[in-house]
Amino acid sequence: MEETLIDGQDIRIILKSAFELRKSKNASYSINAFARDLSMNQGYLSNIINGKRLPTPKVAYNLGVFLGLEKAKILDLVARTI
Repeated sequence: MEETLIDGQDIRIILKSAFELRKSKNASYSINAFARDLSMNQGYLSNIINGKRLPTPKVAYNLGVFLGLEKAKILDLVARTI
């Protein structure tokens, strides 16, 4: 993922961008498939994306690792969940 998609953005925007990127490569890619790829419950992922819930610090860390973010950006995401 490009740095410009990440700098200064919260987890919702990062997840939406990652989902849209994957969907642009595969039109049938769904939020269910994205949740599966992230090893998350689809409802929980939807709640995070829609701003109804914050991820736990552990989930934020795991999402950052999965999305290939730099360590500093992962720690920033985790800090925003506390």
